[in-house]
Amino acid sequence: ENVTDSKDQVEEKSKELTNKTVALDALWDLVQKDLEEAAKLARFQRDCRRFENWMEIRENALSSDDEDQNIQILAKKNDDFHRGIKQQEAKIQSIVENSDKLAEEGHSQAEKIRNDKDELIGRWEGLKAKLTERHKEIAEVETLQEFWKNADEFSEWLDEKIIIAEQPINDTNLNEGLQKHNAFKTEIEANMDRLQSILNSGEVIAEKNKEQAEIIDKRSDELKAKSEKLHKLSDAKSNAYEEAVKVRQFIAACNALEFWIVETKTKLETAEAKDLSSALKNLKKISQIQADIANKRTSRDALLDEYEKIEASEKATATKNKLIEDFDSVQLNVEAKRAELDNALKLFRFVTDADEEVDWCKEKLVVVEHEAPSSDLTQSRATSLKHKHLEYEFETRSAKIDKILAAG
Repeated sequence: ENVTDSKDQVEEKSKELTNKTVALDALWDLVQKDLEEAAKLARFQRDCRRFENWMEIRENALSSDDEDQNIQILAKKNDDFHRGIKQQEAKIQSIVENSDKLAEEGHSQAEKIRNDKDELIGRWEGLKAKLTERHKEIAEVETLQEFWKNADEFSEWLDEKIIIAEQPINDTNLNEGLQKHNAFKTEIEANMDRLQSILNSGEVIAEKNKEQAEIIDKRSDELKAKSEKLHKLSDAKSNAYEEAVKVRQFIAACNALEFWIVETKTKLETAEAKDLSSALKNLKKISQIQADIANKRTSRDALLDEYEKIEASEKATATKNKLIEDFDSVQLNVEAKRAELDNALKLFRFVTDADEEVDWCKEKLVVVEHEAPSSDLTQSRATSLKHKHLEYEFETRSAKIDKILAAG
């Protein structure tokens, strides 16, 4: 009986021990699960804290007062931030994936993990938004500084060109001066796109930055005013060169006509009437010269009309006055030379005609004086017929002789 009681107690104790062992194993599993969850949660929170610390440093840097720093330094810092953001993309993606995995595994702190993830993502997106805004601000400042830099450089360029445009034209070498001025005008026009680019950038900046709009507009107006002044000076210089070329062409044309006048005067000086033949020859020459004068008078009148259209210099006026004087002089010389040759021609013709008639009279006188007396009727009739013929010839030549005597 005692043995039976002991057996029952042993079985009961054994059963109790088994139950406690099972309960202990279950409790250990729970503890182990809790420990694993705690470890995973700790790792998740550690990663979140590290990432938050990294973001906090960047947030503080973005919130700091950087007004005194050079824009190039700020731009470099901003670029460094962007590179850091790109490098951390994989890290936050890993944290998000780990959070989602813990939630899928049924972690006891799944709700807290989701909240921490959402808070971290919100902060991350906020940081990126701040960085984007800072990048935009820096870009605007860089654009503004670039506008001022370009405006100052172009203003200095305009000042240099205005000084050149204000210089007088090169009267001593018009071709070279005009060539340089045309190159100067080409350079000005080539830089107008540069001016327009600066003005356009100023308009864009002023539209985005109302605080700077007034000062930007003022600077743009200064550039436009200088550019307009330069164009006016350049156009005035172009007109001056055009007038100078016209004056030079006018003087050259006058000089060419003066050269013809000198040649004509030389021809008149050599046109002498040495005999009848030379008198006739030189009168033909005078007729040709008078025809040339009629043609040249048209050229002279055209030059005088051109003179009224140009801004004549003292030299051009003197050249014009000399041309008028010399042209009138050569006309008078030609008229005088023609009168001289006409008189010489009349004299030579008188002498020639008179000599011819004298010779004829002498010839007929010799015939009459040496005529033998008639010896018979036939010879007498022949002599009488010859005398009648001589009388008729004399009567015929009497009119010519009277005309010659009248001319003499």
